[in-house]
Amino acid sequence: MTRTRGTVAAVVLAVLALCAVPVAGQASVRAGASGRWSRSDLAAFASACEQIASPCPAGGASLRRGFRSAHRTSRGRGHVTARPSIITLGAVSGSVTDAGTKLALSGIEVCAYELDAYEEVLPEEELGEGPRCVHTGPSGEYEISGRAPGQYVVEFWDPERNYVTQLYNEEPLIGKPDPVLVKAGATTHGTNGALILGGYIEGKVTSIADGEPLSEVVVCTFTGPEFECGESGPEGIYRIPALPTGEYTIAFLPHADYLVQVSEEVPVVAGHPTTEINKALVPDGTIEGTVSTVSNVPIEGVQACAEVFNEGLLVFERCTTTASDGTYAIERLPLGAYYVQFSDEPLYPSLFFPGSASLAGATPVHLSSPGQVLGGINGTLSNVASPAPIPPAVHPVPAIAVLTSKSVIPLLTILGRLSASGRVATAKLHCGLGPCKGTLQLLVTVVKRHRVNGHTVTKHVTELLGTGSFSLAQGATSKAKIKLDATGRHLLANAAHHPHTAKLKVTLQGVHASLRAVVVG
Repeated sequence: MTRTRGTVAAVVLAVLALCAVPVAGQASVRAGASGRWSRSDLAAFASACEQIASPCPAGGASLRRGFRSAHRTSRGRGHVTARPSIITLGAVSGSVTDAGTKLALSGIEVCAYELDAYEEVLPEEELGEGPRCVHTGPSGEYEISGRAPGQYVVEFWDPERNYVTQLYNEEPLIGKPDPVLVKAGATTHGTNGALILGGYIEGKVTSIADGEPLSEVVVCTFTGPEFECGESGPEGIYRIPALPTGEYTIAFLPHADYLVQVSEEVPVVAGHPTTEINKALVPDGTIEGTVSTVSNVPIEGVQACAEVFNEGLLVFERCTTTASDGTYAIERLPLGAYYVQFSDEPLYPSLFFPGSASLAGATPVHLSSPGQVLGGINGTLSNVASPAPIPPAVHPVPAIAVLTSKSVIPLLTILGRLSASGRVATAKLHCGLGPCKGTLQLLVTVVKRHRVNGHTVTKHVTELLGTGSFSLAQGATSKAKIKLDATGRHLLANAAHHPHTAKLKVTLQGVHASLRAVVVG
């Protein structure tokens, strides 16, 4: 029932209003018949989720639960890796009932997770034997055998999605689990579950342009770090079941041609429906054009970005890369004014449309009507250098800032490699001409492949690893801290031994942004 579309990695740039920020990418993944999340579902959803910034639960308990479910699916229910014969195994048993009627519930899936695997999102090779799952019998009874001695988290899940998923001792999924102790050669009895009949949200998704129903729109509810998702059918109808009592934010995540929209503070009461939560989606806008050299030769792989600035600071960015014929299309843009920037440094210097080296001389382009495709936003780049496999140790980053009545050209130099440790990457900066004040964004560009309508589509995706700021007086040298997000911390965890190439986006005085190749190690 669950379907998500999005890139396979986080690409978030800024925390904006939820209804204004579209989801990147068009990768399509679907959960299995059980309705559980697959690993690709979660990766795609985490990316789509971070595009709307808040209140997405990336890294929260639900993603951990989903990864555990995907792990179980990949290993097979009931499968246990062979253990040495010297270990005496134990078991967990109990019964499951309806919390209101006290009647036995059959067919409920009960899983026992090792406590360490439950609390951490671990790589598959580190998850040990994985969870063991069974279904309750006609009298609601179950027994999970073949468990090594230790502490386990027991989860109760209804495949029919009528009851709210919970942990042993009636703990919610977002609560702290009450572990069950399994002893060697013994069965831990009385590990019972009393499940609450869930509420549900349903409604219809349509196009604001013509009122026609929209299918295959992912609709997700959020409350704290917990989420549940459904998908609109051919008539635009969606339904999200098994919800506990609470207030929910609902995100509508269309796979193409429309913008993400959000409904907030939707109340749900367990055991009751919440209906008519309808949404008319707004068609997205597109900016497109061609990037070529001064001799009219198309350039492949140039990064084209639609950017929004607030008081000189970059607050929104949506990027793509040019194809082999130099064409690009920046999709999923809300209405508004955008500055378009073309970057392929160090081979070509950054350029703002229609041909300015700085934001001060750029001309914004306007998307003024839903679904508008704005073409002819072309860029002509001049080759000034040859790319090197390893960037030089010093990278000057010039920009023009207007102070009072005269122009000043700050000159910022990046000295040597960046270093990464824990949650922070450090860049050593020198201000040759200043003052130098601005922001830093550490980026990587990766190639992603996904299936769309039976075809493999390749895209270059820019991932944000972290952000920071700096303020240096003229002639000063100092270190600037870049706070890494979860993606950055994961990617750069071993950078000291295995250096990474990346791009550092430097915005000076809020006027000019420049991309520089760097090494993090």
